Amino acid sequence: MATRAQLVEAAKDLNQKLDLNPPIDLKAPVSQLQENVKEAAQLLRDEDEVQESTREVVYALSQGEVAAEDAEAPTPAAASTSPEQVAVASPPGPAPARRAGGGGVRPYEGSFAQKCDIASMKGGTIAEIAEGAGTTPGTIRTHFKYRTAKGKWRLDQTGDGDSASYKLVKVEEPAVATA
Repeated sequence: MATRAQLVEAAKDLNQKLDLNPPIDLKAPVSQLQENVKEAAQLLRDEDEVQESTREVVYALSQGEVAAEDAEAPTPAAASTSPEQVAVASPPGPAPARRAGGGGVRPYEGSFAQKCDIASMKGGTIAEIAEGAGTTPGTIRTHFKYRTAKGKWRLDQTGDGDSASYKLVKVEEPAVATA
């Protein structure tokens, strides 16, 4: 079970790594913070290097675990427990298994990021792409920004204003010449 502090750390990491706009509100209630972290984690790709603690929080949330309001506050039962009766907490279990191609919290197949990629590669206006991915135009803009930041994707635009059409295109790496 994740604590509020762990959720906030995961949210900070996701805000930084995914360059979220708008960022996850770190002062939101725990239930809203959980939902926002789960939603943002859907944008993660295998090559993203998030903190191990963020992976653990995202994995716990994906397994349906609910975060505690504040694990640091002692409960009445814990306050009356003698030191001999307190069990030593075991370290957290192993991190979720990574895929063979690299790291990652979850497989890409069937993910929200895949839906956004498919709709973005078909092309269209921001509103059409958002509708195709089942999300909002703001999320699609953030998805474009995230995908193009590392240089593996480019965004082709035709037209201007609201009628502009966009298409996400994978950048092909140049062939390495051998001598």
